[in-house]
Amino acid sequence: HQLHLICELLGSPNIKIWPGLQNLPLFQRLVMPECDYNNLRLKFPEAPDSCLELINRMLTFNPEKRATAEACLQHLYFVEAPAPQEPQWMPTWREHRNYTENPRAPGSGSRKGSRKGSSRSSEKRVVVKKRLAPRQPLPRSTLIAVAKQRKSSVF
Repeated sequence: HQLHLICELLGSPNIKIWPGLQNLPLFQRLVMPECDYNNLRLKFPEAPDSCLELINRMLTFNPEKRATAEACLQHLYFVEAPAPQEPQWMPTWREHRNYTENPRAPGSGSRKGSRKGSSRSSEKRVVVKKRLAPRQPLPRSTLIAVAKQRKSSVF
């Protein structure tokens, strides 16, 4: 099933795009689905061209042509607008869960099980999120320096 999903999204691998594919040990045993086209743009219609190019480079079938992690980090996608943001400055949306019917909702009065016989079942709970004051984003040079520092500390 996974192979079918991959081929449906990226197109089927063939000898033209991956020389030496036929020499892989299990290639003759696999029945590859016939999908001639890359459907990333259909799956992600809102993604910019640079994003789709980066995804294609990372998911290239031929390992000799696949982009390295270092090359991916230098890709144009990471310097285009919108600039990277710290998580606390990312946009937020109003909570969409139904707190009056969810027995596991925070502050519902019950830990596990149902809310049978609860007198609070007809109450409506209003959730108010505190908005943070907008702050100027960090310069890209600072963000890149922090990313490089984190990268070097991980490995």
